[in-house]
Amino acid sequence: MVNLYELREGKKFSALTTDEKIIYFTEVARKALPYWGYAEETELKLLNYTENATFEIKPAETEHFIMRVH
Repeated sequence: MVNLYELREGKKFSALTTDEKIIYFTEVARKALPYWGYAEETELKLLNYTENATFEIKPAETEHFIMRVH
């Protein structure tokens, strides 16, 4: 299990590079999936990154949906 604080290596979010922020947002999205009844391994695809990240979530057993992480 990834520790999100360790992923940031103790840095403030604003100090992360764009690539590091995308990795961080992707991990946050993965960690949120079980709260909605989906496995962390569910396929997801980054659609957009600005001040937040928008993912397409592709569960095998149901329709695809969109998740936005702020």
